[in-house]
Amino acid sequence: ENEELVLMASRSTSLAHRFADGEPIEITDARDECFVSMREGHSVRTIQDRLFERHHLSPTILMETNNMEAGKHVAARANAVMLIPHVYITNSLDLQYRIQCHPILNNDYERHFYLCYRKGMYLTRYMEDFVRIVCDKLCVPFNLPGED
Repeated sequence: ENEELVLMASRSTSLAHRFADGEPIEITDARDECFVSMREGHSVRTIQDRLFERHHLSPTILMETNNMEAGKHVAARANAVMLIPHVYITNSLDLQYRIQCHPILNNDYERHFYLCYRKGMYLTRYMEDFVRIVCDKLCVPFNLPGED
């Protein structure tokens, strides 16, 4: 499953006035915006820091947070932008009229998901269901021992 990282922009930002909602942009197009950032150690922050370093950017950081939900609401209401996985936006219908989203061009950073468990290991019903959901989504067969 690919996770698309987008730049979420409050509709009051200059970036939102220059680009149409959904239009792909370079991260450098947001150089003069205030950013809401995840705290150091978060994978989105790591990607953000690498993008900034690669493009020699030092934008203003309005706020750092450990909470993705809080960050996106602050950015939407505070004339700011935030790098965020797109799935966090699609599930926020209350923000749709306050923000727009832009895929980042030349963003070669991907987040990967691995699911491993020891063969023959006892799986609780919750773990079995989780593995089935993941395997169904990725079209990968999953059979418990004794199943055909």
